[in-house]
Amino acid sequence: MIFLHVCALRTSQKQIDDFESQLSALISQSSFNVKTAIKTIRHDDVSKVVTEESKYVDLVILRSILRRTTGGFVVSNVTMQVIQDLTCSMLLFGEPHS
Repeated sequence: MIFLHVCALRTSQKQIDDFESQLSALISQSSFNVKTAIKTIRHDDVSKVVTEESKYVDLVILRSILRRTTGGFVVSNVTMQVIQDLTCSMLLFGEPHS
């Protein structure tokens, strides 16, 4: 299982290391029985990277923040672009309810 994180080109190595440490801690607390890896890519076109990386996997799981508009709820342009371009299966999670 690969956990992909796409961050802006200007993201510092410290921020990336901190994120990966936090994610590693969460993964180690879980009961995953599969080998996991974290892959972080610096790029300013998130949808392009996710679409390219999805060519090598069977399932993409995305988290999207829903925004309320006058017409209802919408997901981000990045999420919409990824959804349109994916050729594999996908799960989309919204924000957790508190």
